[in-house]
Amino acid sequence: MKILHALLILTITSTAGALLPGNGLAAPETSFLVYGWVDYNNGASVNDLIIEMTNANTGKTFDVETNSGSNYYQVLTDSDNIDVDDVLHFRAGDGGTLNTAEFDHVVSELQRSEGGFERNITIGAPDLVVESITLNPDCSSAGAAIFVNKANEIQVNVGNIGVSNATGAFDVCFAVDGTQIGCATISSGLSVDQSETVTITWTPDCAKYAPDSISTGKPITLTATADGNTDIAEEDETNNGLLKEDASVYVNGFASKNFDCDTEDPLTPLTGYEGVEMYGGVAYNVSGKMTNLAADTSITRVHHIAVPDGMTVEAARLYLYWYDSSDTPPGSQASFDVDVAGTSYSTPGSSYIDQVPFASSGNTPKGTYVYDVTAQVTGTGDYAVKVSNIQSSGTATLYGGMLLVIYDDPTENPDNRMKLWITEGFDILNAWQCYCVSTEEATATVTFSGAIDTTEVTSATLVTVVTPEKSHSNLLINSETVVSDAWNVEAYPGSKVCVDERDISANLKASDNTVGFERDRHTPIYASNAVLMVRGTSGVALPGDINGDGTVTTDDAAIAMQMAASGEYSDVADVSGDGEVTSLDALMILQKAAS
Repeated sequence: MKILHALLILTITSTAGALLPGNGLAAPETSFLVYGWVDYNNGASVNDLIIEMTNANTGKTFDVETNSGSNYYQVLTDSDNIDVDDVLHFRAGDGGTLNTAEFDHVVSELQRSEGGFERNITIGAPDLVVESITLNPDCSSAGAAIFVNKANEIQVNVGNIGVSNATGAFDVCFAVDGTQIGCATISSGLSVDQSETVTITWTPDCAKYAPDSISTGKPITLTATADGNTDIAEEDETNNGLLKEDASVYVNGFASKNFDCDTEDPLTPLTGYEGVEMYGGVAYNVSGKMTNLAADTSITRVHHIAVPDGMTVEAARLYLYWYDSSDTPPGSQASFDVDVAGTSYSTPGSSYIDQVPFASSGNTPKGTYVYDVTAQVTGTGDYAVKVSNIQSSGTATLYGGMLLVIYDDPTENPDNRMKLWITEGFDILNAWQCYCVSTEEATATVTFSGAIDTTEVTSATLVTVVTPEKSHSNLLINSETVVSDAWNVEAYPGSKVCVDERDISANLKASDNTVGFERDRHTPIYASNAVLMVRGTSGVALPGDINGDGTVTTDDAAIAMQMAASGEYSDVADVSGDGEVTSLDALMILQKAAS
């Protein structure tokens, strides 16, 4: 039913007959009434009318009566202003989005004689749709990947497939698994058959979107909805949304683990060597060529270790660097049996794995396996290491291996005093914009926690290990580039293992020094080891030497007892390493002084 709102009821008579439009408005005999109702194409009423009517023959513009909240209009004039065959030009629109209908009406002789006519108007509404959804458009190879703990761009094209322009502002809203993550505004509307691109940035948080493993993604359903806040009256209000159901959230394996959901450094400090103060040193050897090791085959490498006379082996660790060369995602982790001096190891003591599960190639596990071989390494000598691939099928590519030995000086020669940090792991680094990874993100940063008195440091030897050898990688110390094109020479011919050893005394700061493995090209390197040995007189505190006179004496034991009683703490006094100074520390210092 058509309802008239607050319009004067009018009765019209004329010599040609009476026009009774249903409102009964009183009018002169020469009155001419044009009236009607305005709807959208979908049948919805247009209740905020803007209507213009002009006589194209005379140029006269008429006053159009409307009421807010009603879709009825009327023009009350007289027959002096409208004649047979006059062309009346109508322009009708709504006040919100300025959707319009524009047309001409030719007055007939019957309409002139009846004193008017009814003309209902249909406004063609716009129809806004999402035409496409693109993830990270600047990362051409990332496909349907979204990266956790990283700002991702979500871009959509919005089109108007209706019959009318939408010139008012409207929002395009985005949701993941039904939860809105943001909206973008198209402020200037959208013309018929035109489209516009809008983009939002979304950072999936680790608590909700972290994948279950580095080898898989977390599937999500992404929805983009045009006119998400229903600002526009449309022809079809049911076709605004578009689903993207093939998207998944991944850890970006090409970026350093500094940027994943694990708050720890990409290389793990070796327990007991997180800045330990000791007498001694480190020896290492890389041996073996890069080898594709098929299932049920083996290879033997020999590592030569030189331990200075008088030193004793405190610890020895064997590092095997490998990757699954099947190139069949998701691949599998290598299974080795490792024999060292007649002792067999079927599983590593520690394993560090990385993977790029969304990549089009190379999407298989890679890693470092670590074996504690302290019992087999007794000092200077050649140590044979036999590595067997015990997988039922498949090939594992084995880079050269490294044997690392930590030795102790039982005589506590002051020249051998040092602070020692050892870190180990595996971190793929690949600065490749196609996969949304910048040079900054392809930089693994490792912190050597703890204080160093830099005033009298005599040496600070840093050893870093990377596979495979590549140009365009840089060594950073405390965020400053120390070496450009580092790790581009193999430590053993054909091994693909690169070791950089250098003194960084001039680059040290007083605490929490960092080393950075920076990759600035789109082929990967793998950061695996970082060892720091700081030697010096004041540069390294002597455990138990509380008064700092260079030797451990009964005076230090007495000071330790006083500290234990008062609750005072000092790293130098806490020789037991239990986090507090107690009578046990005083006793240990006294025993050391006596020896």
